[in-house]
Amino acid sequence: MRFLKKIVAWTAAMTAGLFVLVLLVILILPQLVNLEAVKQGILDTVSSETGSQLTYNRVEILYLPRPTVTLEQATLSAPGDFKCSLSALRAYPEIAGLLKGQIRLAALQIENPRFILQPGSGTGTADKESTLISAETVRSAAAYLLAIPAFQSSGFRIRIKNGQFSTPSAGGAQIEFRSINARVHRTADKLRVKLNCTSNLGRRVTLSAQVIPDSLTGIAAIRVMGFRPHMLLDPRQTRHFFPVVDSGADIDLKLQLETARRLRIALNAENPFMRFQRPGVETVLKSKSLKAVASIREDTTVISFSDLRLDQPGLQVSGSLFLNRSDPEIRLDLSAAGIDVAALRQAALTVMGQDKTVREIFTIITGGHVPIITVHARGKSAADLSHVENYIIRGNISGGDIFIPGVTLEISKVRGEASIADGLLQGTNISAQLGNSSGKNGELTLGLVSPDAPFHLDIETRADVAQIQPILMRLVDSESFKNELEKVVYLSGTAEGRLVIGDQLDDLQVTASVTSAHVFADYARIPHPVVLSGGRYLFHSTRCVVDQVTARIGGSEVQNLSIGLDWSQNGNLTVSGGNTQLDVPELVDWLETFGPLQSGLQSMRFLGGSVTLAGFGIKGPLHKAHLWQYEFSGEAQRLGFHPKPLADAVWVDTARFVAQPAGASEIRMRVTESRIRWGDSTIQLSGNARVSAKGADLD
Repeated sequence: MRFLKKIVAWTAAMTAGLFVLVLLVILILPQLVNLEAVKQGILDTVSSETGSQLTYNRVEILYLPRPTVTLEQATLSAPGDFKCSLSALRAYPEIAGLLKGQIRLAALQIENPRFILQPGSGTGTADKESTLISAETVRSAAAYLLAIPAFQSSGFRIRIKNGQFSTPSAGGAQIEFRSINARVHRTADKLRVKLNCTSNLGRRVTLSAQVIPDSLTGIAAIRVMGFRPHMLLDPRQTRHFFPVVDSGADIDLKLQLETARRLRIALNAENPFMRFQRPGVETVLKSKSLKAVASIREDTTVISFSDLRLDQPGLQVSGSLFLNRSDPEIRLDLSAAGIDVAALRQAALTVMGQDKTVREIFTIITGGHVPIITVHARGKSAADLSHVENYIIRGNISGGDIFIPGVTLEISKVRGEASIADGLLQGTNISAQLGNSSGKNGELTLGLVSPDAPFHLDIETRADVAQIQPILMRLVDSESFKNELEKVVYLSGTAEGRLVIGDQLDDLQVTASVTSAHVFADYARIPHPVVLSGGRYLFHSTRCVVDQVTARIGGSEVQNLSIGLDWSQNGNLTVSGGNTQLDVPELVDWLETFGPLQSGLQSMRFLGGSVTLAGFGIKGPLHKAHLWQYEFSGEAQRLGFHPKPLADAVWVDTARFVAQPAGASEIRMRVTESRIRWGDSTIQLSGNARVSAKGADLD
């Protein structure tokens, strides 16, 4: 009990003593220290040691619990159009110095500041035209901060409470940071900074940094939750090429100023995305993560990134970007895998649809899968990377869809190797399908730069001949050829050979060589179905050649049929054939369609029989049969016909003949080894005859 009373007594005595001491300080200290001088000295010290001009509405000095000068409704103005308005600035001088009449700041507390940085102002010496942060930029910022006299004293602290900061972005939108709370502490060997805030650039921003004053080196860690990078872009410059309307990511940045001339930046972004939008179309690029490292030296910058996996479009990318500022050079090297071409095409056309190169590439390549592709670009500046001739791209494609302009071909199931270099798209070992037709072992060259760009396609084909007709109608300029081709009213079958198209997009020539074919056709000039098999076919520019084909025309069959047609010379036609079995009634029906023969053939009635040709040839303009030069040699057997002027029919049991033109409307025939029956008479004769619309004249 006695011990407890002693404790209470001592406590009461100490409390009373402290109260008396405080009272003495309150009464005596103002007498020891010139308050007006202290106030003015602190104001001058704040201005000089922060490197700014200071104005205020009201000042208050407190001595307890520690000496404090409070400036209310104050404004700080620093060089470089930097201003700060605040509700209160509390300056804490060192007590020991204050008693000696010396004013040194121990700490500053800035409450509710509003920082304003005017456009174009800055404290660094970095090249204003540079679009990348440099080691010199960071070093200059640190040096500027450390040059403030207050930060040259160990132990000095600054605390910022509930600050705001705003500055215009490149596009003019205000970037705002709110609820800024920060602490800056200078120790004997380091300057430490900690900061957190909210922003319209990101939901939450935190920063932790430390700088070594002697070497001006240091490290910093920045984390931004909900980072919106599109806020930093100028929409006036990006709306055509990068029409981004939204973006986001949680990012971690680690900066290390290794030397005065070397800066290393490591970026880790989680769930990054960018949303691009054009009228009627929207594309979202998004990934689970993005990691990148930048090494920035005095003259060079290297940015590398690996394992960027885009979920939309499906894509895995790694690569690097090299910049040389002293000897201007830029290099871009990328490697991508698992590319969905259709998704990439939609994204590329939405993001960069105004770029001519992008449009041309994705006008040609419309779908498929690319297992792996490499991209290499070189130039003197970033602008050079917009020119396709500065790129070398290599890859392969499977299941591809390709549209070939000029020839208007839509090819599917494309497989092969491709490259782009010097503005040329080249493909090798190409296999593809066009409807029911297929191709293999193909080569493609396509220019991407000029309107008269080169184009060359060379590919082995197995074609559905029904698809050949519309393709030729698009490729061939000759109206006479098109008119003739339109007379083919039905076409089917298969053909194997090689297709060559080239050599300029604005002047395409087609060469098709067929080594094996089986074709069914209905041709308006021939009143019976045509079947072609075997032989060889050649189509080149304005010339079409059929060689050594077996042809069935209705009931007739022609061996070793060869046809040549050159419509560049008024449709010049050449035809030759070997052993031929003719169906006479069908032949007569056909020959009656030719003007010179029509009236003569209609003046007699054919009763049957057969005609075998040993060979024949025709030469002349396609549309002028009366000018044809021809020769038919063969044999007739059991051939019967009844000329209308005669009472009895004429039967040719056997006869060898050669027929040639004798004029515009006459046929000269030389007959040998003939046996002819007319009524009750049998005649064996050899000789010549002229057949015309007026009848037959014997020599």
